[in-house]
Amino acid sequence: ASIHSRDCKVIDPKNRNRILHASWITDRETVGRFAVNVLIECADRIGLIRDITSVVSNLNVNISNFGYRERKKNLIVYCVRVEVSSMDELDQLISRLEYISGVLRVTQEDAVESVQHDS
Repeated sequence: ASIHSRDCKVIDPKNRNRILHASWITDRETVGRFAVNVLIECADRIGLIRDITSVVSNLNVNISNFGYRERKKNLIVYCVRVEVSSMDELDQLISRLEYISGVLRVTQEDAVESVQHDS
């Protein structure tokens, strides 16, 4: 299952009867975790990936994938798939990423997936 915003253009209007309404749980004690792609647009520089991963790690957030979407000259858009437990945790992560030197913009992609870890 995937979560999309209300105005998502990907959803086929013929499948509207299959839509379930969902919301974030803001309690930080929530056991469930959600995978979210965070896009980080920045001026590329030495040490940038280290700074990004340090911010994520310091918040005790897991990175399940790290790559880039687009690169033009000195500008790059990284896509970091993180596992968060709440919207508050995601907002805090985005806010801290925005303070990294060279970061121009940080956005969340619409789709969010529940994460299942094997015990």
